[in-house]
Amino acid sequence: MYTRSAACGVSLFLVAGKLFCGSGMRILIIETRGKPGAWLLLCVFGFLALFLPRPVTAQDSTYVLPQITVTATRLPSALLQVPMRLTVLDAKQSTAVADLLSDYTTLYIRRYGSGLASISQRGAGASQTAVLLDGHSIASPQLGQVDLSLLPTIVLSSVEIVSGTGASMFGTGAMAGVVNLRTGASPTGIEVRTAAGSFGRRTGAFIASTQQGRIHASLAAELYGDEGDYEYVSLAHFPPRAVSRRGGDQRRNSIYGTLRWGEADRSLRLAGWLSNAERGLPSVHTFQHRRERQWDRHARLWVAGERPLGRATLQVSGLLQRGMLRYVNPMLLIDDTGRTVVSSFDAEIRTAEGAVWQIGAGISAGYARARHPRLEAHQWRGAAFMSATGTYGPLRLYPALRLDYYAERQAVNPRLGANLRVAQRLHVKVSAGRAFRMPTFNDLYWRPGGNPDLLPERGWSYDMGARWQKDRNAVEVSAFASLFTNQIVWQPTSEGYWSPANVERLLGTGMEASGTWQAPLVQWLDVRVRSIVSFTDSRIPGANGARRVRLVPRNQLKTHVEGIAGPWTVGISTLIIGERAVTIDDAILLPQFAIMNATLSLHLGGTLTSTTLTLRTNNALNVAYEYTPNSPMPPRMWQLECILKLY
Repeated sequence: MYTRSAACGVSLFLVAGKLFCGSGMRILIIETRGKPGAWLLLCVFGFLALFLPRPVTAQDSTYVLPQITVTATRLPSALLQVPMRLTVLDAKQSTAVADLLSDYTTLYIRRYGSGLASISQRGAGASQTAVLLDGHSIASPQLGQVDLSLLPTIVLSSVEIVSGTGASMFGTGAMAGVVNLRTGASPTGIEVRTAAGSFGRRTGAFIASTQQGRIHASLAAELYGDEGDYEYVSLAHFPPRAVSRRGGDQRRNSIYGTLRWGEADRSLRLAGWLSNAERGLPSVHTFQHRRERQWDRHARLWVAGERPLGRATLQVSGLLQRGMLRYVNPMLLIDDTGRTVVSSFDAEIRTAEGAVWQIGAGISAGYARARHPRLEAHQWRGAAFMSATGTYGPLRLYPALRLDYYAERQAVNPRLGANLRVAQRLHVKVSAGRAFRMPTFNDLYWRPGGNPDLLPERGWSYDMGARWQKDRNAVEVSAFASLFTNQIVWQPTSEGYWSPANVERLLGTGMEASGTWQAPLVQWLDVRVRSIVSFTDSRIPGANGARRVRLVPRNQLKTHVEGIAGPWTVGISTLIIGERAVTIDDAILLPQFAIMNATLSLHLGGTLTSTTLTLRTNNALNVAYEYTPNSPMPPRMWQLECILKLY
């Protein structure tokens, strides 16, 4: 349960019981209670007073998300014109963020059984890819990463993935790339999702949206449960035999709400997201079950607004996140609870697009705090950034610069990108930029072992590629190289505990290719094909030769084929993951695996309602496989889903 001091002791009361369209009055009271993180939110609401809409009498209108992206450049850009690989996904393609990224992107999602899921992008670690919510980092300051298995897509409108450093736009943690989870206005109506499947899996979710004049409101909720009692081949027995996994149950629920007031030239939006998860941590390849359990709770509140300033636009946004992570291990008599607070605030001015240049500049500030029985720390940060787009006929230039300030640590991160139209539908893109990552609170202050003298990880990233696009058909090929220094690695000490140090470099090279194609095969059958292939050579140079980075596959191949005939849709997906090194000397490798998923959907549409029934088979060939050691994935499983929409 969240206490009254939730969100860093900030209590937010909406005094106006309704929005007075005639007077335009809005009153927001914030009780700071002397907490430093609260002052950032106070600044946000102070700035947002500039964005409150003027009285309007216009007829109802529907707010539609613009078909542009700002994640790669911080300035509005078309997908074909950005200077680096950018993937934009409809969040409704899957029910979980981890599944969406694993199936439809070049990212490698490390899965630990059916539980924890983390990102590996271009050979880098999970803490080297920034995970954002509407442009604000939601990574834990204690761990430096986000568990993707806890993020449903019911609250999201789209997900944007930038491959290549994003430090010049978003600061620490974006060394390998950026994953931006975007929420937005949903179509007016009600959508209900239900699902039930093997191993006790069940899901219920809904989202309801309405619009009155300039006001748009949405409310969403999700319930999920999974018994996780599937069988796997246990190596603890001789000879190995199939046993039932124990203690892998999961429960999670979340609720989300947003309120938006928008006009033609200004808008104001408030959103909140509460999530609560409990799960067991199963013991595999052992005779004794340790009964480990984990609880994850998060409360997120964020605001955003924009208004014109002459020929420019002022945008202000802020996020406040409070998290709780509890871990229990009865065998070791451990019952620890860690609590974190993260707050951030951005203000940016963007000039109108001119004949040659469009410029954006702004400031960013943040506060983070963590409390744990073995850790207590807090941190302030500040930043100033600039980005621009210059258009010279078929050539677009994208310079960017960001200066980040932390106590006793600073970082300057430039980037220069270019996009050249060489044909009507063919663009070539190049980009080079610097990146950094601050050590996490665990790295710096964990007791015992934390090292407060750690330096930030730093590096350079280079990209080159080409994209061809015509309507819904597109092909993109990219090559990349990156060199990161001061890599933080935890190592054993003579005192009997582990401690981190800046001891390694990471050199990553590779190629990525993706393509989508959609066309009618015959008069009654449409076909959609999506294919992704990637090759990654990620190594740690050393005096005795370079060695491969652990748990990073050299190759991935993902294909999706769908056939649409009237109300029926048949889909087949194939995922091939190459070998992964378990030890630093490549002596032990996890074998390559290939799995196949299949779907059969029936869509029944009416004037006011539509229903979609889907029968899904995951791991249809019943392959035994693991993404990471000692984390067997589920065998063949079935799931029946139903989506009902009321317009």
